Amino acid sequence: MKRSDGNITIIKSTIDHYRDNFYWRLQDQLSGNLNIIVGANQFETSVKTRISFPHTLTANHYFMNRSLLIQPYAIASGVKADTLVIELNPRIISNWIILLLRRIIGRKTNVWGHFDSRKRESTFRTNLKRCMAHLSGGVVFSYTNRDKQRFELQWGLSNVHSLNNALYPYKDIYFLNSENISDFIYCGRLSKDKNVIHIIKSFSLALTYLGKDCKLKIVGDGPLKSDLEQIASDLSINESVSFLGQVNDVDLLRLEYATCIASISADFVGLQAVQTLGFGVPLIYPRNPINFRHAPEAQLLNKHNSIEFGEDASDLANAILLAYRNVGYWVEKRRLISSEISHQHNIENMVKNFISGIDASTQLN
Repeated sequence: MKRSDGNITIIKSTIDHYRDNFYWRLQDQLSGNLNIIVGANQFETSVKTRISFPHTLTANHYFMNRSLLIQPYAIASGVKADTLVIELNPRIISNWIILLLRRIIGRKTNVWGHFDSRKRESTFRTNLKRCMAHLSGGVVFSYTNRDKQRFELQWGLSNVHSLNNALYPYKDIYFLNSENISDFIYCGRLSKDKNVIHIIKSFSLALTYLGKDCKLKIVGDGPLKSDLEQIASDLSINESVSFLGQVNDVDLLRLEYATCIASISADFVGLQAVQTLGFGVPLIYPRNPINFRHAPEAQLLNKHNSIEFGEDASDLANAILLAYRNVGYWVEKRRLISSEISHQHNIENMVKNFISGIDASTQLN
């Protein structure tokens, strides 16, 4: 499915490396140009723009303790854009300005975002978000089919298109087995909101009952890396915990997952669910995350592909032991777990649905 004409401008606060596949594939499917305007860092300072896709870097100005953002140099480009997509986030003041100015000159705007934010929103903020969606006059892009239904049923929106969040092309979503499957893995930012400290401490509690070859792999980077390394050392488990740094290559990452019984999240779950399940590996995750609510991707998790744990300090350690004792069961399910993601959450489908939404938006103008 190829769009025949026109340029598309997307304005974002940040874009991390995991979105590269989407933008490269989208540009390949467009006859016009894809213009990306993006800031350097997010409200959460550990989230940064790290994409290889060509983009225009704009200034992000935060105020009120980083609770509000304005991108002043993106406003003119946004107002003039033929086809525009912005974030459905009422905390971005420049997006309100763009919406209002485009409304005045008779141009519709497309918005892309979650029905719920990761933080538990007040009624006031929810109403602002709903106002923003209606003011846009264009298409609303959701991240899941469930969010699409909520936009339609609860907010009365009629032009909603679901983009099942994806990381990789279909050909790259598959599992590998290893001769020795005994490890656990965390993959993500090493920041306070991810609660990786709890993963290391829980793994330390479980380690007495695990095999001597069992390791915890920590993939990623962030401001807490040196602190986490020190904690592993203080617990005398540094030989059982490997800090692998940032690994973006999908083939290398798949190899790391191949030796793992399960992946672990100690706080909110988002794209980690898509990545972990895509490699055929179950996810151990909290029933009630501490810092934020789960992202919509958590709806993929169920008793057949994941292990849920509670709020007691020992619950995560017990979940790790449960996965370890049932390694054969989880290895047998790898093919099924992976195939569910490969068919629903691949880049090709995400791009196809995005282009379909953009084509629908041009008919609204």
